[in-house]
Amino acid sequence: MGTAEQVPKAKRHDHLPGAKGYFNAAALLAGAGPLWVCEGAFDALFFKLYPALLLYTNKQLGLARHVTTIAKLMSMPEEAQYELRSAFYEHRQVLEAFVQENPQQFSAEELAIVAGWKHGVQRQFYVWRHLQRYTVFLDTNESPRAYGVLALHDDFADLFPQVPRLIDTMLLPFHNQITYDGQCRYYNLLFGSGITRGLNDSYQLAKAQYGIITSLPSEAYAVAPSDEEQLQFYLRNARHRTMYGEEIVLFTPFR
Repeated sequence: MGTAEQVPKAKRHDHLPGAKGYFNAAALLAGAGPLWVCEGAFDALFFKLYPALLLYTNKQLGLARHVTTIAKLMSMPEEAQYELRSAFYEHRQVLEAFVQENPQQFSAEELAIVAGWKHGVQRQFYVWRHLQRYTVFLDTNESPRAYGVLALHDDFADLFPQVPRLIDTMLLPFHNQITYDGQCRYYNLLFGSGITRGLNDSYQLAKAQYGIITSLPSEAYAVAPSDEEQLQFYLRNARHRTMYGEEIVLFTPFR
């Protein structure tokens, strides 16, 4: 909280959509909770929808039977919350049932957001680079893709000050952007210069082939680079020309 002069630029969430508001201190005294202190409409709405979906999942799958409210869900140990979240991703049909039943009486717009989470991407990612608009997550697939991901509350630069960092998480579409589900598993691995160079090659290849994906599903929104842009990448230097010889042949017209 504070004025623009009091709060450093790096600590503000100016990249998030939605109107900025004043801190409502009276809310601390109202209601039985749970209470989240959020930085804008972006994360406030997410923390309204996502816990409700997990609570519904818990009830449908009969997991932690004593957890009957969102307040109890949020007080669960972190590992128990992670197991519940993993169970949801293994039974994604629960999401459709939640949307049909609408147990929390969400609006049509809110239900549309939840329904869109069927396009979530769960796997391992390298937290690769912090940019002004988003942090780049690079997946570990053989044909890698790079995603521009927005944080929810804590900035990724604060969570992952040293990159690259290997994590396991879930990317979710949210307001035509990509965020994550707020939970990660971290791998304490150190990457030498050789591996880092290889990851950079994968990142450059992903950018050349798909661009940086900023919405999900990626097939519906991504604008792939042109053939000319991809060829420029393959021809960038001697190392690339050696690595991507076959691709260069495919992109080079016969004379």
